[in-house]
Amino acid sequence: MEDCLQLQADINKPGEWANTWGMRFQPTKCNMMTLTRKKETIRFDYTLKNTKLEFLTSIKYLGVNITHGLNWSKHVNETCNKAYKTLGLLKRNLSLCPQYVRLQAYKGLIRPILEYASTAWDPHQLYLHLQDQLERVQKRSARFITSNYNFDPESMSDILDELKLPSLKERIKQNRLIIFCKGLNQKAALPLDLHRPRLLKTIYEKHAQCTISTKFMQKLTCSNTASSLIPSAIGTTFSRIQSTILSAAPDRSILLPI
Repeated sequence: MEDCLQLQADINKPGEWANTWGMRFQPTKCNMMTLTRKKETIRFDYTLKNTKLEFLTSIKYLGVNITHGLNWSKHVNETCNKAYKTLGLLKRNLSLCPQYVRLQAYKGLIRPILEYASTAWDPHQLYLHLQDQLERVQKRSARFITSNYNFDPESMSDILDELKLPSLKERIKQNRLIIFCKGLNQKAALPLDLHRPRLLKTIYEKHAQCTISTKFMQKLTCSNTASSLIPSAIGTTFSRIQSTILSAAPDRSILLPI
């Protein structure tokens, strides 16, 4: 209850600031949302200028649907629906255009919708059905691009190979690595100091060979935040990085401490 009262005091401060400077907030457009996965939550009637604030179960922030339980089903569903509408638009207007035109239209108008802010909502492996939803949009688009509606099980792989379209899962993984790399080079604001400082310090050192102990990786990937951006970027890609570095310079080594 003390935390609720403290939060209410913080909510009152913007109202007081607005009164001081002759401005005003619209309380009916201000809402509250509790981020938790607990079945029972603390309910407290927060107010702004004596107007009760409405509690929401989801909110759209910068184009991303955030739910109170941080479940991304709603966001992925809306993303796929928006992509399908755009695909329908392309079918109505570009059906007679050459294949390369339809391919460029897909890359410029549909794929950005599917990948927007993907580093924030990238589905965890426990939600494979969400990844499948995204992949189905690309597969349906690929059939439109090539005008190939052969539904044999192996035909889709051939179509994607012909168009040189990697899976969205792989592209999202690459986006995650790009953001992580920017964070390491201080070009993106990531809380790297909260995730295995010794590991990150070692990554900064530019050695050639990388040897990572199994015990350390288990500690990293079994934490409560293993599915979030930074741990997943480290844990799911070190095998690829390690093999690449070892093949490039097998005579040098770098040990990541446990």
